[in-house]
Amino acid sequence: MLALSTLYLGLNYLWASYNSLILPAQVAQVFPNKEQDIALGLVAALGVGAGLVANLLVGSLSDKVSLPWGRRTPFILSGAILTAILLIVEARRSLDATYVVGAYVCMQIFSNMTQGAFRPLLPDLIPKDQRGRAAGMLGLFTMLGVSLGYGLTGYELGCIHPEYALLLAAILLLLTSLPTLVALRGNDLAPPKRCSVVEALMDSFKPSETAPTFFPFVAGTLLVYTGSAGLIYFEPYYMKAVLEVPNPDYGIALGGITVLLSAAFSAVVLGVLSDKLGRKQILLSAAIAGGVFMVALSLNRSFPLFLLLAALLGAVVGIFMSVRNAAASDLVPPSATGKYMAYANLAVGIPSLAGPAVDGLVLCAFGGGAMGFRILFLFSGSLYFLGAVLLSRVRGVRGRTDDAGTVFEVKLPPRCPLGPRLDAFLHRNCFGRVRRPRAVEAADSHLVQERLT
Repeated sequence: MLALSTLYLGLNYLWASYNSLILPAQVAQVFPNKEQDIALGLVAALGVGAGLVANLLVGSLSDKVSLPWGRRTPFILSGAILTAILLIVEARRSLDATYVVGAYVCMQIFSNMTQGAFRPLLPDLIPKDQRGRAAGMLGLFTMLGVSLGYGLTGYELGCIHPEYALLLAAILLLLTSLPTLVALRGNDLAPPKRCSVVEALMDSFKPSETAPTFFPFVAGTLLVYTGSAGLIYFEPYYMKAVLEVPNPDYGIALGGITVLLSAAFSAVVLGVLSDKLGRKQILLSAAIAGGVFMVALSLNRSFPLFLLLAALLGAVVGIFMSVRNAAASDLVPPSATGKYMAYANLAVGIPSLAGPAVDGLVLCAFGGGAMGFRILFLFSGSLYFLGAVLLSRVRGVRGRTDDAGTVFEVKLPPRCPLGPRLDAFLHRNCFGRVRRPRAVEAADSHLVQERLT
């Protein structure tokens, strides 16, 4: 589990350092001052969009196409090597506008090749009763990679030669991919049903009808992420206009550290607990709590209270970072884990792409300032609440494991014709629990074994 998770440290170090520090610095070098803001937005949108498509295509390909070293390993290895080569070449080459755009798009494509083949390993290799713990480990390595990306890259860009930041990202990605690849030896099995590359690519855009609750789950988590994805870009203005912090950079740094520590802690703890308590209730509670915290932020004008709310929102982010992955792995069809984990990734990728623009439009519509941020936080809170509504529609019956690893399944009675309230009462109180082996899957609509309620 630990070896499989190390790759996320290298990937998130790369994305945090490149997206937040390296790319803005490169854009500032090759574009005129008046065009830098719009150029950065367009380059970022183009790169993230290309990465999302690559993630989906590689996820579907690795489901159906088997290569000499397995179905996931070749994509993980080739993506990491191509990304590292690109970063090394970029460190030694003079920059121009065309190269900056092309390099960023290629970096997103190559790194998402690695991630697209990596994400299905959670449902492929980890038993259901351990996926929360594994997802918590991924969340911890994500936060560690992000923290190192901000800290080390900021130091390298400011104090050492900037090209060292690219070289370090390349080396770290290769080093962290090695334990994952070693752990996959002998475990990266061939797909149950092979097909041609063209068929696999065409299948990427054909959702199956065998996962009816999966897409409400993706839509709910997408709304939650949209509620917070773009806020970080406007934090300097919030510090000045609302909190009136004398040194905004200090406030941003302290708030960022608070969020990262809180998110790392909650990702691990709640990820582990979701194996016992169930994932749906944890996600639903976190979405509602996040909406409440956003409403509180809309009323806040105190920096100490801002830090407290930032810590609480960081805990919500950490919960969704880990428990969401475990819940998605529980819901995906076993024959298409790569494709469906890529669909689940859209809940993070689309808000990253559209979130800053949406939040910027809200602020612009209400004139910025204290009132603009109040409306923005209320809008973000409403997205959290809407996400909670959709997550509540992800249906299933509570299934837990005892100490011996036995799954308790719930057998529901037939629908009662006397009315929905009596029907709901009977379904809550008039059923029997039957012990069956963990490997047994629900065979019809009256036997449910998912751990999402």
